[in-house]
Amino acid sequence: LGGTTPLHAACASNKASLSSLRSILKSNPTFASTRDAFGRLPIHIFARNESFSLGSFRGSTAGLDVNYSDNNNVEQFLGELFEASPRSVTLPDFEDKMIPFLSAIVEWTKIIHTIALPTQVDWRATLRQSGINPSNQFNLCNIADAHLIFFLPQNVSVTPFVTWSLQMLSFLLNRCNRKGDDYYATIRDTIIKAVSSIPLICKTILLIDRDRDLERITSLSIIRNSFLHKNAVGPWIVAMLNGPKYAQQRVSQYMQIISKVTFN
Repeated sequence: LGGTTPLHAACASNKASLSSLRSILKSNPTFASTRDAFGRLPIHIFARNESFSLGSFRGSTAGLDVNYSDNNNVEQFLGELFEASPRSVTLPDFEDKMIPFLSAIVEWTKIIHTIALPTQVDWRATLRQSGINPSNQFNLCNIADAHLIFFLPQNVSVTPFVTWSLQMLSFLLNRCNRKGDDYYATIRDTIIKAVSSIPLICKTILLIDRDRDLERITSLSIIRNSFLHKNAVGPWIVAMLNGPKYAQQRVSQYMQIISKVTFN
């Protein structure tokens, strides 16, 4: 551990400009691969700093109206950070054991599934109605969390910070694709695996209430590639197919999306 660098401090600040972050990184690119006393890389701190995402959105925090000029500035810095230390985007934070930009997404899925959660969801009955033996599903989900898989939240909205995190992961994914060699392909695969492994992520995204928001999220490369990953398949599909009409329609959209996506 190398201790806190000026880049760590700037990434943690809610007043630092992106130009100042770029200048600090340019002055010493090794800062990008230096962990502080808590085991965090600058990219971990940057990814958790919500103030950098706020410049990427206009108007109500409930909407997804992107200010692309600000978002491009963020991507410019992130691109330089990535070039200085490509492997840093796959290294987990020592505190939460997650790669950069993942924690906000994980927290979002947890919150969505704990608000208005029924005291009991009969997931075994749902499986039996589909002609599936519940005992055969234990290898697909943790029995302790099975009730969450078969709970279908309503009025699901996605926050600007979560959207921004997904956009940044998509940017990194696209950057790896442009590199076109095995080293960056490994980084790309690690990012996709991390996102697709978030419990309930596919179901939560498909249940986003506003069609416009759903379309924007599912157009991101990280989501489209995660939908194709083997980790994305699970009994949540059964839950949605046995749910109300809107849930069934979203599964149909999911099938349409993956039918049009190819591995990049």
